[in-house]
Amino acid sequence: KNHLQDVASVVLDPKTLLDATLEFDAESSRESGEWCVGFSTPDDRTRFITVLAAAWSDHMGGVSLPIKGK
Repeated sequence: KNHLQDVASVVLDPKTLLDATLEFDAESSRESGEWCVGFSTPDDRTRFITVLAAAWSDHMGGVSLPIKGK
């Protein structure tokens, strides 16, 4: 079981607008590695990343979630 604070970054492939990869901090996460999340539309992915980044930032004291490959 991973927690919000265990997310280290999000990787977005500009060629594939229907998925995102969540990378987890190997030291704090119970299950290190990556989760690949698929979406039905590019807008769904954008909404997910927006909500995730806002929640992560709130939880981490205003620090921005690292997003790679934008």
